Amino acid sequence: MNLIEITAPRRSGHHAIMSWVVQNLTGVKVENWNYRVTVIGNSNFCSLNEANEWVERGTQLLKELNNPIKTLMLNYEDADPNYSLVYDKNFYKGKFYSANFIGNEIQNSFKFLIIRDFYNNIASRYHASLSGKFPHKYGEEFIKTWKDIAREIVNKNHHYIKFEDWLTNSEKRNQFMIDVFGVCDRVGIDNISGTHSSFGEQKNLMNRYDMVELPDYIKDLIRKDNELHYLIGALGYQYKEI
Repeated sequence: MNLIEITAPRRSGHHAIMSWVVQNLTGVKVENWNYRVTVIGNSNFCSLNEANEWVERGTQLLKELNNPIKTLMLNYEDADPNYSLVYDKNFYKGKFYSANFIGNEIQNSFKFLIIRDFYNNIASRYHASLSGKFPHKYGEEFIKTWKDIAREIVNKNHHYIKFEDWLTNSEKRNQFMIDVFGVCDRVGIDNISGTHSSFGEQKNLMNRYDMVELPDYIKDLIRKDNELHYLIGALGYQYKEI
């Protein structure tokens, strides 16, 4: 079985990137991510959504599938960047570490991280929480999650893609597919969909921060966090005076 593990903060555009990866690898368009387990078309490609939060039930659902799984995609949200449902002690061991999951030997393993501009990410989470659509955390816990993922990327421990690069840079999209999966980007992003936006139909994906007013205590947390400021810059993002 092939294994694809993805770690991302919620509201980072990761479902759209997942849809794009799936369509590149299978040729099948993902219409939505409404179900915990998604079988792609009539293929043996399967995805378990929020796998870090649905460990027992998710694993059981995979075992109950009628068709054998050839490729399994596991999506971890707001998780430690080295979390894995597959390996011992839930810690990622590396692509060359042998493992068995739900009765299948892992033959090929792929892992990557997704990250989004900190300010736009926290704005999307805050707005979603206010609207009542999604109870996302946007305080200290989210800041730690974002930093943990950013730190792994800065230290070059995993493949990664920035949401902004995926959205705007076809060369970086293509190189990412080559580096991680050994194939070119064959589908582009024009017809790719993810999950519902926390801002509804507003399309200004690159400037979400200017569309909200964060609470003062959140602003104070951001102002005082020197490591956060460093990681924002190290990833090529712009620090904001708030």
